Amino acid sequence: MGLANIDEVRNSAFLEFELCRSDKRMSSLPYIVRFRQCVIEYTSPSNDSRRPLLNALKYATSFPVIYLSAAQRLVVSDLVMEKGEQAMEEAWHGEHALFRLWYV
Repeated sequence: MGLANIDEVRNSAFLEFELCRSDKRMSSLPYIVRFRQCVIEYTSPSNDSRRPLLNALKYATSFPVIYLSAAQRLVVSDLVMEKGEQAMEEAWHGEHALFRLWYV
């Protein structure tokens, strides 16, 4: 793989990351709004229930899933830079440090 191809892959990976990041921001917007509503409801003086807090925790768990799934797309870009363009044809990309974050 020539130097020009590596720069192209790097630029396309950066562009894909930016598009993916903005897409995930839009995907997480309803969860952010609902999370905020639950926190406001929980901190309200008239509230005597833990239910809004538990709902806020439920919505908070969606953020790691959304952003980690977006970051997984970058794995292919990293592998293309390492192994070349044949990495895009592979169905399984092996172990990557990002996949271990799902276990946490």
